[in-house]
Amino acid sequence: LVDDLLSLRGKGRTDLALALRTAARELAREPAAERVAIVLSDCRATAGGDPLGALGGLDRVDVLGSDPDPEAVAAGKRLAGRARGRYFSAARFEDLQTSLVALLA
Repeated sequence: LVDDLLSLRGKGRTDLALALRTAARELAREPAAERVAIVLSDCRATAGGDPLGALGGLDRVDVLGSDPDPEAVAAGKRLAGRARGRYFSAARFEDLQTSLVALLA
């Protein structure tokens, strides 16, 4: 899983709000006691609406922050906090591996 995640390459603009709405729509199709999403992102919304306003239908969003820049970290922590989730650093391979283990434990 870690290798697959690290092989992804971002390009273009990021519509984080659209991604969150899509996750909520997909999760709504499945029976579950809790609808949880995990976001791997720098949390810089460069397109679309405000991601903080796109959390409807999600019970929790955990964030793996891929950018160590303080503004990106703050944005990721705001998103996780608003979504009753947790923020983990994933800016380096070691961070991603440790964070995924903590998240999935």
